[in-house]
Amino acid sequence: MAIKIAVMNQKGGVGKSSVVHCLTDKLREKGRVLVLDLDQQNNQQTLLNMRDNVSKEASAAGILMNGFDPKKCIIPVSKNVDLIHSGGRTIENFDRFSKDDSEKISTQLKRAMHEVEDEYDFILMDSSPTMTLIHQNIVCYADFLLIPCDMDILSFSATRSIMHFIGALNSKVPWSKAEILGILPVRYDKRRNVDDLVMTDLLSLEENDLLGGAKVFSPISDSANMKTTQVRRKFISDAFPKSRISEDFDRVVSQILEEIPKRAVKAPRAVLAKGEISAWN
Repeated sequence: MAIKIAVMNQKGGVGKSSVVHCLTDKLREKGRVLVLDLDQQNNQQTLLNMRDNVSKEASAAGILMNGFDPKKCIIPVSKNVDLIHSGGRTIENFDRFSKDDSEKISTQLKRAMHEVEDEYDFILMDSSPTMTLIHQNIVCYADFLLIPCDMDILSFSATRSIMHFIGALNSKVPWSKAEILGILPVRYDKRRNVDDLVMTDLLSLEENDLLGGAKVFSPISDSANMKTTQVRRKFISDAFPKSRISEDFDRVVSQILEEIPKRAVKAPRAVLAKGEISAWN
């Protein structure tokens, strides 16, 4: 079964889609990756350059609301990378589903995706900033949550809020399972004083055990290479393999893969430091 990681934050513009895209880039070297886009903006379809000849119905929205077979919604992108796009704004209609059976509606994604998990080593989920039933499904399906945090006070505040939301959801919904793996500082520039202040605050939360065991990962540098890569519809490793931001994501992926076996008892697999995928207890 795949290791399932969702990238979440209730603040828009913190780079969730960019983080998913770059993690996909680096993890494709470790195994098969499925990108599951659950954001109505459908950014992954754009970033992966898969806009043409794609069925709007064969999507995450179709899986959740119309019982589509996930296997028939998978779009091959490149070696070791597949995509299930969100379906765009249609996925917003999922919130109109009945809430009478809360367990059934909260585990819709988990039940639907079960059959494809064995085909991948990693499933990466993109999400919207608006807290909806989709997010409840994500927390019930994902093994781990990664929270990107931009270098400003509003993003820092939103990061703490999403952690409270997840904690409250886990306490109220017994079938939710995701652990917060950590916070990923993004668009960091050590020349800016405010960036150092936000980093200090984040690290203080970790040092004072206020993150529930979650980790603050190494920051991702602010870089124009990210925008250039996205405009070119390429992965950062292909466009700028020796850039600082590419090296930053190499470092973060190594930290993530080292952290998973320390933190989790729920995920069925772990990737070891050498990049080999092995079963573990």
